[in-house]
Amino acid sequence: MPTARERVLKTLRHEATDRAPRDLWVAPGVEMLRFDEVAEIQFRYPSDLVRPDFRPPRGARSKGTPCDAGEYIDAWGCVFRSPRRGTAGELVASPLADASQVAAYRLPWELIERMNLSAINRSCAATSRFVLAQTDVRPFERFQLLRGRSASLADLYQATKPARDLLDMLHDYYAREIEVWAGTDVDGVAFQDEWGTAQGLALPLDAWRGLFKPMYREFCEILRGRDKFAFFRTGGNVAEIFGDLVEIGIDAIHCQPARLPFESLAAQYRNRVTFWVGIDDPHVLVQGPVAAIHGGVRQLRAALDFGRGGIIAQCDWTLDVPFDHVAALFEQWLAPLPAHAHAR
Repeated sequence: MPTARERVLKTLRHEATDRAPRDLWVAPGVEMLRFDEVAEIQFRYPSDLVRPDFRPPRGARSKGTPCDAGEYIDAWGCVFRSPRRGTAGELVASPLADASQVAAYRLPWELIERMNLSAINRSCAATSRFVLAQTDVRPFERFQLLRGRSASLADLYQATKPARDLLDMLHDYYAREIEVWAGTDVDGVAFQDEWGTAQGLALPLDAWRGLFKPMYREFCEILRGRDKFAFFRTGGNVAEIFGDLVEIGIDAIHCQPARLPFESLAAQYRNRVTFWVGIDDPHVLVQGPVAAIHGGVRQLRAALDFGRGGIIAQCDWTLDVPFDHVAALFEQWLAPLPAHAHAR
């Protein structure tokens, strides 16, 4: 029986595995309000991937507490408001809504300078599971939060000087954050950006390739140079850039199968990248029935699970997802492989 870490490593290398590794994402509200249920799921279906012992330092601009009711200001100066405890806040004010303020803006370098690296490394040494760092590296999303949603897209379409200057600042900052994580004992490092809409890419493909692809490539090169695996989280219809992400060296991609031509992407890339996926249709995961959850997992496995790695069984547990639906999802991942798995 392999250890959890060995199972994930085999999966990332597309080698034979006893089962797909599990990765449970528990939303802060679920941890705060339903901790008994979380403990039960973790006992029944322990995750093969874990996060290191890391609490981000509090930034100089920070005020309030994330996921508490009311307003919260993050370390970048972005203001969020949450209607009730346990839910993520909505952006209500951006510190760089006036583009003339970009030149004088100071990034929250204290978040990187005050990271507790010894605690991270101790937690890596204390587990036999694959340790994945979930970073705050998300240049496109952070650009939008700093400038405001509508202004940021206009900036990027027009390639204004403040936009280019701010992107350069974010590039330098996030490259440094990736470097720090790459120097720890974690096995992999995850970064993210929400690129897809229902219609397609949020920016024209040429703009994405000119502005953001070089950043991501550099992040992957930093990680590869320190023998770390690169994980990338995105959402929406990202079919246009899926091949680019594989090309620059992403090892595992989290995407939303229901919003993609998933079967064709799986057939094209399943031997070149690991699909880090779960059921992303909220009507299925939240409202059920359980038979639909089982069917959703079977569909993913039919496209990807041939007993030779390349797939991580992920589940996003938010406050509106019932306990028995999470259990049903992981239960189906343990069912015998379908007949097609033995024929390919």
